[in-house]
Amino acid sequence: GWHQTTNNSFYLWKPIPPSPDFVAVGMVGTTTDEEPPLTAVRCVNKGFLKQIPPKEKFKKIWDNAGTGGKKGSLWTLGMLSMLIGTEGHDAPAGEFFEPKADKFVAGAAFALSVPAEGQDAQRQRAPTLTVLSDNRRAAGP
Repeated sequence: GWHQTTNNSFYLWKPIPPSPDFVAVGMVGTTTDEEPPLTAVRCVNKGFLKQIPPKEKFKKIWDNAGTGGKKGSLWTLGMLSMLIGTEGHDAPAGEFFEPKADKFVAGAAFALSVPAEGQDAQRQRAPTLTVLSDNRRAAGP
């Protein structure tokens, strides 16, 4: 991931979903180089999402212009105002997703949760939520 080191360090982690059927919505920022916990990010099945049209505008909320070091910037996009970071000062490139609807209700059989330590993930009815990191792929359902 990208990081900026000054008096206060900032690390930006890009989630890696467990399979192509899932999307991590946004990124996670930390102030240490320690990998964020599993509970810091959620992966959502693409069936609940729609692709944000490429023409939709990103909103830049920060860049490090004038501070020196490696160029970086933070942006928001979509109805969730998801956080997206990128190297450089240009808007991020790629596919981005948001919920198909602004409201939905999940039934009792639909549970998105990280299995407790020692709990068998295969017993879950819903996908296991996963974490991110540089080039490591999180464990899947």
